Amino acid sequence: MKFINIKNHKIIYVSMSVLIMGIIVSMTAFSIHKNNKRITADTEYTIMRDTKQIKEAVESSIGYAFNSIQVTASEISKRMTADEIDNPTRLIRELLPNTPFISIEYVREDGMNITDAGEHFDASDREYYINGMAGKTGIWVNYTPKYSKEPLLNFYTPLVYEDRIVGVLTGTLGGNTSMASLLVCDYLGEPAVGVLLDGTGKVITSSDTLNSVTDFSLESYEIPTEHIITISQLISSDKDTVIRLQSKDGAGIGYMSVIPSVGWKIIEVLPTDSLNAIRLKNNSFAYIMLATVLAAFVLYFLLIFFVYRNIFSKEIRRVDSEREEQFTILKSMSEIYYSMHMINLTDNTVYEYSSRNEVKEIVNSRSDADAQMRAIMTATVEDKYLDRVLTFTDLSSLPERMKNKKNISFEFVAKNYGWFRCEFIAIEADARTGLPCKVMFTTQIIDEEKRREEALKLLSSTDGLTGLLNRRAYIEDVAGMEGQEPSDTLVYLAIDINGLKNVNDRHGHEAGDEVIKGTAECIRSCFENLGRIYRTGGDELVVIFNSDAAELDRIKSDFEQTVSDWSGKTVRHLSVSCGYVSAKEYPGRPISELANIADKRMYQAKTEYYKHKNVEE
Repeated sequence: MKFINIKNHKIIYVSMSVLIMGIIVSMTAFSIHKNNKRITADTEYTIMRDTKQIKEAVESSIGYAFNSIQVTASEISKRMTADEIDNPTRLIRELLPNTPFISIEYVREDGMNITDAGEHFDASDREYYINGMAGKTGIWVNYTPKYSKEPLLNFYTPLVYEDRIVGVLTGTLGGNTSMASLLVCDYLGEPAVGVLLDGTGKVITSSDTLNSVTDFSLESYEIPTEHIITISQLISSDKDTVIRLQSKDGAGIGYMSVIPSVGWKIIEVLPTDSLNAIRLKNNSFAYIMLATVLAAFVLYFLLIFFVYRNIFSKEIRRVDSEREEQFTILKSMSEIYYSMHMINLTDNTVYEYSSRNEVKEIVNSRSDADAQMRAIMTATVEDKYLDRVLTFTDLSSLPERMKNKKNISFEFVAKNYGWFRCEFIAIEADARTGLPCKVMFTTQIIDEEKRREEALKLLSSTDGLTGLLNRRAYIEDVAGMEGQEPSDTLVYLAIDINGLKNVNDRHGHEAGDEVIKGTAECIRSCFENLGRIYRTGGDELVVIFNSDAAELDRIKSDFEQTVSDWSGKTVRHLSVSCGYVSAKEYPGRPISELANIADKRMYQAKTEYYKHKNVEE
């Protein structure tokens, strides 16, 4: 009987333990359930309140931008002259600092976008141009800008001059830089995901990794399933709405608020994991009790361990794969450059990706990176450029010079190889200082590129008919001389061809061209070795040269004789009017005044010529 009693007692004890455990588990579960409902209700109200506040902040930012572009347009309209209708860049530059915009662009009435920097382009098919020319003010979001990695918000308004719309002014804000910070929100230390959508559901910006998403396709982007399902259902709604997320891991909550003025939507979501974290903080004692009672949690944690170990292994394999792919890309890039080296600025070491034999012969692999750099540059760079190249390649000052820069470059001439471009490209920065600690150093032959530049420069400054320097070259040269006092030997000669219009009228323009080219030949034969010769107009030419008084008389005589001796195929004779003036006659006068004096003398000579010939000009 005693054994039976002991056994019965054990059964009772076990049963009581199970019952007590069941009561504790039930009460704990009920308490957790009630507390979770309260937490959900409180958090839901808080998210709704904060989302509305965020909406007000976004509306205020949009309103300020609209007001700024309209005020700017109004101010430009007041200040603008008729000559500035096609390009009011000066006024835009003056007013831009007083606006929140990173840039302001102007689209003319004909649809050409006149940017302050960069190429002009036809924007006549753009929404902001069409609406702006219709007298509307609005906003247009560019999701695929050419020169930016973030969507751009373009606030546009018509530009009116004398009661007529003459173009469209558009101010640009970065979608991320101007709006993302407004979406940041957290609850009891747990971050919410804030998303700003346009009327079609495209993401303008967000407080999380969704900022690059332009739609919510589950197949295209790694977004948690509960986000996609709920947000996709809300895109078509135009009302403020509470969001309740349901997933296999539990529930999340959020709120969507509509900005009526532009049709945008703000969504603030506290995901499942964040809401669970808040609940866990508020139910920590209950969960500790439940963990103590339920040994099954051990199995759960073991399961989590194995799952995460598998995920961690996959992540290691993914990182290794990415590194291998990056190394392959760098190897491919090295084939483009003459040389390519990775430099570790922290420990002053260098790793070679590629270089030519002549570079390898100079480099001592046991030397520091800065010593190797000096040796290469000293041996290969022409003396004319050496000091500047050594300053550019100084590794001790490089981190400060590259602060907040992705790359810097310098062009020089190398011995026996022609033009080169060397470039430092930032690869890795110090997390504490932001200064680059690893850079890629590349060199590239650009001799052919330089030859093309020189050819284009020569072509742009040469007169096509005569081969002389053109008016553009004349304006540039005179502008460069304007601030200097001319030397006593400087002579300015203004030349005008007599009777060119008569030749064109009687014999045709081919004969006129013959006269112009003949005049150019005469001038070139007498002055080519003395100075610079320009054709500044149809029948107007200028020579700027150096000569003393005695030599000048001989030059004048030679030129008059050369012109007198000239004879063409169609036109047999040539006549020109000249106006000479030397700087010695008018000490201290700038080149522009000498030019005016020479012109007056030339026109006096021309008047005497026509008077002597008894003909009209």
